[in-house]
Amino acid sequence: MNLSQDESIELPSTSHFNVVDSEGNVVSITTTIENVFARV
Repeated sequence: MNLSQDESIELPSTSHFNVVDSEGNVVSITTTIENVFARV
């Protein structure tokens, strides 16, 4: 597994994940909790 350095400017209540398989397929999710706005 390759991990990148965290250079996010988001607040600690936001998480973002990307998964790429060996064929180049990508899945990503961003979730925000305890804020007025959330997107999944």
